[in-house]
Amino acid sequence: MKFTILCVLSLIAVPTLAVATPPLACEGVHGNVFLSVAGSAVQIWRTDSARQTGVALQMSQEHEEFPSAWSLSVAGAQSTLVVHENVCDTVGGQFPLSFSLIVDQRLTYGCCTVAE
Repeated sequence: MKFTILCVLSLIAVPTLAVATPPLACEGVHGNVFLSVAGSAVQIWRTDSARQTGVALQMSQEHEEFPSAWSLSVAGAQSTLVVHENVCDTVGGQFPLSFSLIVDQRLTYGCCTVAE
């Protein structure tokens, strides 16, 4: 019994490096790209194309909240998404978060909000 209690207590004391963040809804500053991240799922689409679904793996971090980063795999392409807590404006309005997305050596940026 003592061993079990010690194991549980030691697990509680170990800090976690990756913190789950709430679902995000994002759009490029020019309204030309959109994405959503919910758990380990990501969707990316442009105004003229179908949604592409993929996997989002949140990267380990030594802090809670933002900035946060994800490794994304969508349609065989690997990309990196970084989200910062920073007020951001797009053609669609003002958002409380900003993002940078690097896909195939191309940078896209825009704004995010916590999805409901």
